[in-house]
Amino acid sequence: MAQERAKDLQDQIESENIVLADIQSEYEFSDEEGPPRHVNHPKWTYGDLLDNDLKAQGRLDPDGIFGSMGPLHMEQVFKPSRPNKFRQRTSSANWNSGDGLTQQEIVNYRIRMGYDKPERR
Repeated sequence: MAQERAKDLQDQIESENIVLADIQSEYEFSDEEGPPRHVNHPKWTYGDLLDNDLKAQGRLDPDGIFGSMGPLHMEQVFKPSRPNKFRQRTSSANWNSGDGLTQQEIVNYRIRMGYDKPERR
């Protein structure tokens, strides 16, 4: 009986030392290896073409493409695990008054990003 228990214990210990080989993936490579060499990149990814397009894209107003961002409804993004998890804030943490961006902050941001030009007076 003691020998059977010892053998069972030995089998359990050996089973904990199993080493599984890594499965190679086309998406895995070390920093030294770099991306796979067989990749043919399109011509537009080289030189000034990509740089110019990225610079032009950086000057586009995202609100003109996607529209302005509306209010965030947490319960639609994250399904609450219990009712009222995302309850209204109390007066000590009332984020509905005074915590948003002012119109002047929005205007200054749009000018700084180059979406609008400053008004001349």
